[in-house]
Amino acid sequence: MNPDGTISFEEEEKTELKPIDFYYKDNDIPQSLIDECEELSKLNNQIYFIFDDMVSNRIKTNNQITPEIIRDEKLNILIEDEDSYHIGTEDDFKGLPSRYSYYDTETKLVGRYRRYDFVTSYLSKIGFTPSITNIGPEYEQSYLNELVDEKFICRLQPNLRVKLIYQNTDCFKTVFEGFFKKKEIFEIMKSLAGTSFTRDIMLSQILE
Repeated sequence: MNPDGTISFEEEEKTELKPIDFYYKDNDIPQSLIDECEELSKLNNQIYFIFDDMVSNRIKTNNQITPEIIRDEKLNILIEDEDSYHIGTEDDFKGLPSRYSYYDTETKLVGRYRRYDFVTSYLSKIGFTPSITNIGPEYEQSYLNELVDEKFICRLQPNLRVKLIYQNTDCFKTVFEGFFKKKEIFEIMKSLAGTSFTRDIMLSQILE
């Protein structure tokens, strides 16, 4: 460090970017971007998302650090538009699995808690009940669907990424992991548990 408190170039070369606070911004998403997201989803038959430009840029920076990138990053923080967004796919979670998206073509909703409620409501409809250890949507939550000789465990992250685990007397294995996909989760459970699962679903729908 220099006498005036600044960092020398040699020290800067050794400096790595510190982890950043990937917070969720509660800003309006342009309808034009949502419409484009939906069109891409229909065209390519996959889920599309709206992501924060700032977070994506920081992930790219952290993956290829050089002294020049560190200096550019410091400048970008000062001039970056915090309200800019872009469309992406599930691949965009690879650099940071805990990151948030602001819209997805699966729930078709904007708003962190509205989207979260959509997922938990669906889990309830297909027989999941929350674990007594759950402490709120800011943390990973665990849900159980217990059948006669088998059960499913669903672990839900705040950003709507899901891990689905199947357990019976012979196995304990992860059968789905990724962003919430309503149809895929249902079909996996149906294929593994068969009529014992679908019968409970039909009864729950009748009793609603």
